[in-house]
Parts: sequence; structure tokens; C-alpha cells
Amino acid sequence: MNKYLLLIGFVILFFTACLDTNLPNVNGMWQLKHIESEDGNIQSVDTIYYSFQRQAVFSYTELYEGNPSTAQVLYGFVYFPEDKKIHIQMDKGYTEAHCISSLIWRGTNVTYDILKLSSKEMILFSEGKTYKFIKF
Repeated sequence: MNKYLLLIGFVILFFTACLDTNLPNVNGMWQLKHIESEDGNIQSVDTIYYSFQRQAVFSYTELYEGNPSTAQVLYGFVYFPEDKKIHIQMDKGYTEAHCISSLIWRGTNVTYDILKLSSKEMILFSEGKTYKFIKF
């Protein structure tokens, strides 16, 4: 029995040693709760979700308010160009016009400053707007 516990311990240590702890841990699904502009205007949101997997893959999900069974999902990639920054690049298959009409930012990519990141809350800032997310 002790051999198995020791083996399990080594396996856990091995996999945790392989994690890149220098990157912010954004992994998981985040629900956008509100967007605040620099002039203090707050827009409540509850139908947009960001999902990060393996700190490399990104998905943007938007549920349509009138029809909860309908959703749009777009995919992309995430990079960390600097400490406390996150860059999202949408998949090359999306056209600029498609992304502009579908995303909450303009264009096929965006860079956010990470203002806060905890296990339950993420606050991002870009182009004069603050985006508050909760872990979903």
C-alpha cells in the first residue's frame, strides 16, 4: 500500500513540476459581468464568456438573450507578451469584418492589462475600458 502512495506522490510531483508557474493562471471559463468605461459608465453583461485552456487556447462564447439555446463560439489563441499582460489572437480563419461584428473589441486581436487575477475574479483593462469577470 505504501508503494502505491509513494508512486502516486511522485506522479503528482512530476506533473506539477511541468507547469509553467511564470504565466498567469487564467485557465477555465470566465463570465463577463460588466464593462466600465473611463467616464464611469457601467454596462452590465451576463451573456459573454471567455474560456482559456492550457494557457494557450481561447474561446469566446456569446449567448443570445432572446434565444438561450443559441450561442456563437469563436476560437483563438492566447499569449502573455509581458508580465501582467494577456494578448488574444483570433483564429486566422475569421475575417476582420466577422470579428468586428461579433466580439466586444475591434479587430481580430486584443491586448489586456491584467489588473486582478484570483481564483474567483479577473479584471482586465484595454482601450479605456475595464472588464470584470467571475469564474464560471
